[in-house]
Amino acid sequence: MITLAGLGRFFASSAVGLVFLTAACSEVVAKDNVAKTIMDQLQKQSIDAQNVTCPTDLQAITGQTVRCSFTVDGQPVDAIATVTSVDGSNVKYDITTEARPIAKDLLARKITEQVAQQAKLPVNSATCDADLQPMVKLHGTAFGLTEEDLTTAAKQYNELLTSYAA
Repeated sequence: MITLAGLGRFFASSAVGLVFLTAACSEVVAKDNVAKTIMDQLQKQSIDAQNVTCPTDLQAITGQTVRCSFTVDGQPVDAIATVTSVDGSNVKYDITTEARPIAKDLLARKITEQVAQQAKLPVNSATCDADLQPMVKLHGTAFGLTEEDLTTAAKQYNELLTSYAA
């Protein structure tokens, strides 16, 4: 069976961490500080994130958010920082990640690599008709793919492998 190791992390939204930060005398957490906090939290989870950026500062008001972005292995991912409480100059916020569609060119490259590795045969290329949309389902407090989703994906990739092995 073909697995798309490395791409699975983009199929689910997840909480990255709970962060406390001193906002000093300002009423914002600087965008560079938010980006650094996101990078630090991702590194603690052994996620090799690149190019973490936030477009604006995070307002130190409960409920305020800023949508930041980063890449992992070329795939863009969103990180949302949401202020959960403010106590004087201490700002507490959650960071969650959100999957983006996997671009069809990146997906095709990854499939080509995976099929070649699994089949131990040279594969020139794969073609994908469209971006792969994130598939998430809420199960209690955890996110994940259903068994049906996994079975369908495995069947499609096995068919792809069979066509390349022929």
